[in-house]
Formats: sequence, structure tokens, C-alpha cells
Amino acid sequence: SPIGQVPYLEIDNTKLPQSLSIARYLAREYNLVGKNNLEAAKADAIVDTCIDLMTAFYYKVHVITHLPAKVLRENYNLSYLNLKFDILFSIIFKDSALKAFMIEEAPQGLANIEKLAKTYGSSGHAVGSSLTWADLFIHEIAYSLSNYDADVIKGFSGLKKIIHTVEKNESIAKYL
Repeated sequence: SPIGQVPYLEIDNTKLPQSLSIARYLAREYNLVGKNNLEAAKADAIVDTCIDLMTAFYYKVHVITHLPAKVLRENYNLSYLNLKFDILFSIIFKDSALKAFMIEEAPQGLANIEKLAKTYGSSGHAVGSSLTWADLFIHEIAYSLSNYDADVIKGFSGLKKIIHTVEKNESIAKYL
């Protein structure tokens, strides 16, 4: 790995790190960026909006559930606290942080994504009328969030159409 972390993709003896760099490279290689530069920019805008939602999840759920016990131990000289405390602390905070995120943040983030997809896309696609990496990102974020709440996309008919379009694609269906 060029910077000591995964993922990375090796192409012609070149190691390319960073998941978004890899995704953008693969989107260009497999003609999933859009039919022209404007469509590519629209796809990027949708992907960036998905990333905003994923980043909010990370900071408002993941960090909250993994950081506090460690911070307490290190900053307040509570090194005697053990793993059981960490687990209990994590469970208590994770439940409330996750509920708050799914009620407040997820619907707004999904609404933003759907708004862009409805503006830029058609026929069950997020951009234009053919598959782009934005469609794949939408599918991924919906799948990830549905692990926490199966009904998270219930009110988002535009996103549901995109997810259906992605899942009925023969090349993708093999991997789902």
C-alpha cells in the first residue's frame, strides 16, 4: 500500500490509494461517469452529497460510540475502567446517537440526494438515462442505512426506482 492503508488498487504497477480515487478511476474506465462533462459533474455532485451523509453518520454515530469511553479513561485518569465499561458505554450512546441520526440526519440527507437525482436523472437513473457511479453510490448508501432501519427509504420513491434499476442490471445483479 502506498500510504500504509487499504483500500488500494494496483494498475500497471501503480498503487492507487483512497476509495473515492479508486471509484472515480473505475467509473471513468467503465464509462460510468456520464455521457459528457456536465453529466460527470452532476454524478460527482450526487456522489459528494452521498459522502456528506456518510460523513455525518461517521461523526454523529461512529465517533460518538467509539470515542467517549476512551476519552474518559485518558483525560480523567480513569485507566482502571475496563472493557465491560467500554461496551456498556458504547451500547448506551450508540443507541441514542443512531436513533437521532436516523430521525434527523438520514431523512434530510436522503431528501437532498433524491432532489438532485430527480433534477438530473430519468428512467430510474440518477443522472441522464443510463447507469452512472452515482446510481451505485445511491444503492450503497441506501443498503448501508437499511441495515439500521429497513424503512429508511420508504418515503423516497425516486431513490427506490434507482435502487431497482441498479439491482436489475445483469452485470451488477451477479454480485448482489
